Amino acid sequence: MRSSGFLKLACVLALQLGVSHGRLYQDLKDLPKADWDFVIVGAGPAGSVLAHRLSEVKSNNVLLIEAGPSNENILEMSIPFFASRLIAATPWDWNYTTIPQEGLDGRELPFPRGHVLGGSSSTNFMVHTRGSSDDYDEFARLTGDPGWSWESMLPYFMKNERWSSFDPKPELDCTRTHNPSVHGTKGKTSVSQSAYGSEVDCVLLSTTEDPESEFSFNKDFNSGTPLGLGWPQANVGNGTRSSAATSYLGKDAMARKNLHVVINTLATRVIGEKERDTLSVKQVELVSKVTGVKKTVKASKELILSAGSVGSPAILLHSGIGGKTLPGKKLLHKLPDVGQNLLDHPMFTFLWKTKLTDTFEDYVQNATRMNELIGLWNATRSGPLANTYPNAIGWHRLPVDDPIFAEEADPSSGDKTAHLEFIFINGNLPASTLPDGNYLSIVVALVTPSSAGSVTLASADPFKAPLIDPAFLTSKFDVHAFRYGAKLAQRFANLTVMQNVLLEPANFDPNWTDDELDAWIRENMISVFHPMKTCRASRKGSKIGVVDPDLKVKGVKGLRVVDASVFPLLISAHTTAPVYALAERAADLIKKEWS
Repeated sequence: MRSSGFLKLACVLALQLGVSHGRLYQDLKDLPKADWDFVIVGAGPAGSVLAHRLSEVKSNNVLLIEAGPSNENILEMSIPFFASRLIAATPWDWNYTTIPQEGLDGRELPFPRGHVLGGSSSTNFMVHTRGSSDDYDEFARLTGDPGWSWESMLPYFMKNERWSSFDPKPELDCTRTHNPSVHGTKGKTSVSQSAYGSEVDCVLLSTTEDPESEFSFNKDFNSGTPLGLGWPQANVGNGTRSSAATSYLGKDAMARKNLHVVINTLATRVIGEKERDTLSVKQVELVSKVTGVKKTVKASKELILSAGSVGSPAILLHSGIGGKTLPGKKLLHKLPDVGQNLLDHPMFTFLWKTKLTDTFEDYVQNATRMNELIGLWNATRSGPLANTYPNAIGWHRLPVDDPIFAEEADPSSGDKTAHLEFIFINGNLPASTLPDGNYLSIVVALVTPSSAGSVTLASADPFKAPLIDPAFLTSKFDVHAFRYGAKLAQRFANLTVMQNVLLEPANFDPNWTDDELDAWIRENMISVFHPMKTCRASRKGSKIGVVDPDLKVKGVKGLRVVDASVFPLLISAHTTAPVYALAERAADLIKKEWS
């Protein structure tokens, strides 16, 4: 529980966080005009990139629309360690819930999505991963466009990045590593490794030297070959979260006369008219969430949906673009794949008590110490609060001779792609479910699930949340892979160097049968909130998919979708970096078309 002292200090520090936005409208009623060249719906990692890049061309008049509030003056959105305070029951989250999940014995899960400038990049855990080169080569194969291959996309990853290095504490006998040849230094988004070391860091990395370990050391898992265990990279710069809002909508962008941003505004539908056999879309209907004012704005060049894997298909469906409509709604353009093929990364957390005494319980369980660290962060942007949670990350594939592959196809994109991610955290990530003490968490995430679900409409009212069904653990592969991951986490914990620092398991029984383990996973699994593929891209002329390789909506003029929903596969990574790179390339495609 936060102390009153923390709340007072937070209020003081919030006033010290500078305002950077210029042409930012709090209410739709204040928008000065209705006609623009480009209208972008959604100010997340995709929409913010597009707004920044398209407004680099002075003749482009750009409007960016965000349903949520501003990201400014929110302490929790600046201090990296406070990320866990942003994702549930807050004004900065859509507060979605899934429908009851068949594979989880009917449980309904929170489904966090950013509802603020910067989208989920303002509320996530800032982990910066790209996935494997196979992921992007498969993207290129599925769309028939070599521009989505790893070789073609690497320059866009680098264009997004502004790498900054920090030295670990001098008493640590290990050093952080990365491959500078695959990282950018002049981009908009800060990428760094932890500036504050913990005793467990060296313990975790030293496991790669144990001949019994199933993880080899990986110098830089963002080089296209992620398998192994290595140092995390995060969207943190100068001890502060680097989001799409702070990086792409900073002072330089907001000083431009041709870029306007309106927040607290919901896009309810796009409006199209038939031109011969083609649906032409030039307008979007907006509603102020502050005053209820309604307006329709026009894009003379392009209207771009960047509302994410839930928002973009929902807007299309409300617009009559999809497979079917609700009673009383007219189907304007048939695209059966809209909202289908939803994929997401599921995860669970195993906890151990530990002999280590510098875990984050030291300050999470001590309000006085926490206030001291907030003061340190405010003065120097340093200390443990300048860190994100992971101390190390491992990526692993099931063995090629695993019996599951005799029953089900491998859902991964290739031999370089992990099936499972292991996130090692110096503390109890749930932070409130166990007695006081020191803990180590191992998060197990399934990054190549084969269970696919959907986003559909619950109501014709655009203010009502859509029906979100990730269909978690409805395939044999997913159940098997999760069980395999749980056992691998236990084998890792049993390595000699880990046994030197770990005590007993804190939230599971290592003697469980497979059935008992599966039941525990069903009861405790949650989403990593990395949804993709609900507006998937496919080859031009293909009858499946929602957008063509250039991300234009199939059979529709003037409308593109640029966000995580268009990926034709679930990237085996935390999704912010892939979306940044996708949007950087999309911006170039759009600029070229209108040059």
